Amino acid sequence: MKYKYWIGMTITILSSSWNMANAIVPKLPRVSIDQLHLSSPPKENEITNINYKTTPDSKIKVLYSACILNDDSSECEITDDTLKNIINNNKEECELDGLLTCGNISGDGFPEIPINVPKETNNKYLRYCIKVTDLLTNYASSENECRSELITNGDIDNKNALFSSVI
Repeated sequence: MKYKYWIGMTITILSSSWNMANAIVPKLPRVSIDQLHLSSPPKENEITNINYKTTPDSKIKVLYSACILNDDSSECEITDDTLKNIINNNKEECELDGLLTCGNISGDGFPEIPINVPKETNNKYLRYCIKVTDLLTNYASSENECRSELITNGDIDNKNALFSSVI
């Protein structure tokens, strides 16, 4: 009987200790990404920029990528190796992985991220994504926020993203 009592008490104490430890560690608010959009509708053979706002608005690092989709249901897969290339700002390797651009920048002041839209991409989709981390660790990293817009040759006014997702 003493054995059952001792095990029961040990489990109760461990359970209480775990709950107290979880209560002591505060959960960090997540970095938020707002107003993710392109500076202009994507047109083949032209440059457009990724614009965004974040909270917090300084002391952040922005990881970004952009690719061409063949239709609205295809995905630009970002593998672990591609993610390492983004973190290391290795643009040449990102291009070998099928991305138009990728890398990371200091996000102070919300700098625009240029995307050079290639020729012969009319009626395909430009997918662009950013993920933000707080350098001061007061916030948890954001989710990977993505948008996709139809690329035109200039004959369609496409001011709004056709679809978006959080990955």
